[in-house]
Amino acid sequence: MKTYLVVLGLLFLLKNEVSPLTCFMCENQPTNLRCLRFRECSEEEVFCVTAVASYEFGMMTFKKRITKRCSAFCPDLQMALGFASFGTSCCQRSWCNIWGSLGERNATQGWEWPTIDLTRSFDDGT
Repeated sequence: MKTYLVVLGLLFLLKNEVSPLTCFMCENQPTNLRCLRFRECSEEEVFCVTAVASYEFGMMTFKKRITKRCSAFCPDLQMALGFASFGTSCCQRSWCNIWGSLGERNATQGWEWPTIDLTRSFDDGT
């Protein structure tokens, strides 16, 4: 019985290692709630990528756009202008790109704080 369980456990581990990566996917969505579809990535696509862009128009309007997908490479993009911010984050585990903000995840370090702040307040500091 113990041998059976060991063999079953090894098969389970091997199956998980060769399974394709599964990533959440969406294109140019205003909220993460619209990014809950997912798909299996191709063999070449080894990263789940999240890209977040935010735009400010005046003091009252704030727009955010989220794109998620499988990718063969990890684009390292971080940009902040006075009126807009854009950044990407990548991870390499199935369903790891569930969040709608930027943060990196890898197997050894765990979650890190977001690389850019897309929820900055409009306080003038007074």
